[in-house]
Order: sequence, then C-alpha cells, then structure tokens
Amino acid sequence: MSYLFNKSNENKNSAIILIEKKYSAASVHCAYYSCIQLMLHVLRSDFKKSEEEIKLEREVGSRNSGGFHNWVQNFFFTEVSKREKDARIVFDFNNSFGNLKGIRIRSDYGVNSIGEKEASKAIEVANKINKIITEKFTI
Repeated sequence: MSYLFNKSNENKNSAIILIEKKYSAASVHCAYYSCIQLMLHVLRSDFKKSEEEIKLEREVGSRNSGGFHNWVQNFFFTEVSKREKDARIVFDFNNSFGNLKGIRIRSDYGVNSIGEKEASKAIEVANKINKIITEKFTI
C-alpha cells in the first residue's frame, strides 16, 4: 500500500487514541485528514494520476472550487455518483464529508471546545466516508 493509504490509517487510529487521552479537538483533525489522505491515495491508485497531474488538477480545481478541500469533495462526489446507483448513499457521502469538514474547521479554528461526544461522532463519520471510498474505488 502507498504511504498515503498508511498515513490515512495512522490518522484514523490516532484519532481514537487522542479521544482516549481527552484530546478531542485534535482527534477531529486526524479523523478528517484520514479521509483526505485516502482520497489522495485513490487519485493515484484508482485513477492512475501522476503527481504532476494531481498537482495541476488540484491547483485548477482549487481556484474554481474555492479551495483544495472543496475541490476534492466535489471531485469525489462526482465520482461516487458515477459508481453508486443509490442516490441516498451519494447524498450521504457528500453530506457527511461536508459535516466532517465543518467540525474540523470549528475544531481547528473555533474558540469553543469540541467535546468527546462530537469527536467520537467525527470518527464515526470519517469511518463512513472511508468505507464508501474503499467500496467504490480500487484501493
């Protein structure tokens, strides 16, 4: 497996450990980035994109979509839509990613604390997103 695939799993496991150690805010960051890293892995594994292709698409997509994270969400929403017949799963994927991104932004930049319950929910949502990615794409 690729470095990014392993890093994704490492961040997922780190999120769990951080919650156990009462570092809820930091755990959300790790849960979210486990999804981003898995998506970057899929761009290389399933889509066979080179580093240069990814860099170019990321730059253009970021400008057109309002940032890298919006671009990658839109890209995978489109691709999941092509591979999944059940619109509820497609909607759930996109909605879950948007919700997780929102929690991550509040966790990283907000002034209010993130509790253990919300951090645990973030890990649950990240696991759901990563499961859909794993099922729909060549890992």
